[in-house]
Amino acid sequence: MSAQRTAQILASLLGATLGPIVVVSSYLYYSRTHPPINYSSGDYGALAAGLLVGAPCIYSFGHLLGWFRSRAWVGALIVAAYICIAAVFLFVYTFAFVCGVFGACL
Repeated sequence: MSAQRTAQILASLLGATLGPIVVVSSYLYYSRTHPPINYSSGDYGALAAGLLVGAPCIYSFGHLLGWFRSRAWVGALIVAAYICIAAVFLFVYTFAFVCGVFGACL
């Protein structure tokens, strides 16, 4: 495996793992330190934006590893599984972030 391919795989993996966390954390911090914003709809929007950042990265990661050569539906299945798992993680992360940073625990 070439160094360029390895760098692409690592970039895709980092984008899929850290991208959504950075997007959600940035929104949560900004929305709670600046003038009031409608939290519930904005929080769901940040969750969706985080998933939209990570989904193409996980698809690219799977494509670079050659997971989609045999069946095209495998890519859709992997992205769907990623979205479900990441959504649950980001939902819990949202509560942990707000509780840890701002002390607004449930």
